[in-house]
Order: sequence, then structure tokens, then C-alpha cells
Amino acid sequence: MHPESVLEPILKWPRTSRIAFLDSMSDVFDARVSAEFLGRIFATMALTPQHTYRVLTKRPNRMRDLLTDRRVQGAMQDALLDIQSRTP
Repeated sequence: MHPESVLEPILKWPRTSRIAFLDSMSDVFDARVSAEFLGRIFATMALTPQHTYRVLTKRPNRMRDLLTDRRVQGAMQDALLDIQSRTP
């Protein structure tokens, strides 16, 4: 999953509620997914609360660990600022 191809269009969706199934063919919490990308995913979710996000994982322990990891939290804050600075 790449931010340009998946996350950016979500920011442009209408204000009406939609369902987004993130990474249905793989796992957002795979070890190869960087803290920066996870931060961007969760920043996008935070900026679009009108939508419902479905995140499927086979790694609930890694999910728990990463969501409390300061690197991911910092990456989410950086992504929020970046996205907000580019959004009119």
C-alpha cells in the first residue's frame, strides 16, 4: 500500500460516510511496514472521522505494540502536520 495511491484519495472523498478497507490483501502491521507509513495511515484516519476504517491484521500483538510506540506516535504527528499543510 502506498500513500499516494491509497491514502491521498481518501482525503478527497465526500464528507458523507464511507467504508475504507485498508490493505485487504496484506497486513498493515507486517514487519516491513515502517513507522512513518503507519503514522500516515493513522493520521489520514484521524483527519477523516466521518469514514469507517476496517483494518485486518494477523498480528494483534504487533498492532498493540506499535500503537503505543513513540516512533509511530511521532510519525503520526508529523504526517498530520504534513497533510494539513497541503490541504486547502
